[in-house]
Amino acid sequence: SLNLTTATLTSICNDFLQKGIIQCSDEVLNEEVKVGRKKFPLQINVNYKYVISIDIRKENAFVSITNLQGDVLSQILVPMLNPANPETFFKQITQLCKDMINLCHLTNSDILGIGISIIGPVDQENGISLNSFNIFTEKEVNLSDYLKNEFPFPVTVESNVSSYLNGELLFGKIDNYRNILC
Repeated sequence: SLNLTTATLTSICNDFLQKGIIQCSDEVLNEEVKVGRKKFPLQINVNYKYVISIDIRKENAFVSITNLQGDVLSQILVPMLNPANPETFFKQITQLCKDMINLCHLTNSDILGIGISIIGPVDQENGISLNSFNIFTEKEVNLSDYLKNEFPFPVTVESNVSSYLNGELLFGKIDNYRNILC
């Protein structure tokens, strides 16, 4: 429990509404008519910002731009040379991301961040793949460094298993399960 007052919540919501982060739903709550304005549910503005995802696999990498609901605006499959030189690979990925941003008529300020997923263990705090399993010529690769210098938004790195499970939790059909691994 955050113990926020109604006034604090109203202030936060008004700020988020003004910035376009949230918006009023078209749905009106069916409640008894009371004094004051009608209550409209609030919802995340799924087009407030967009996310670039880079899913690195052994045979290929998927690069996509999605809205906050996961709807794909643009996606491309990039074949992998095994093992790939990380610098060469990320130069190609950087240019693809820039091209995709332009293709979607977006600017860097429209992008919330980049998420990279890769097989194997990762150091999320530092953006390092700890064992690239021969995807790259080096065993440990600082994935986020290659992109942090090219873009003004955050870059995060996650193992593909964590990424897939988080995606299932956010967008999947696991509502009635206590354990996603069952």
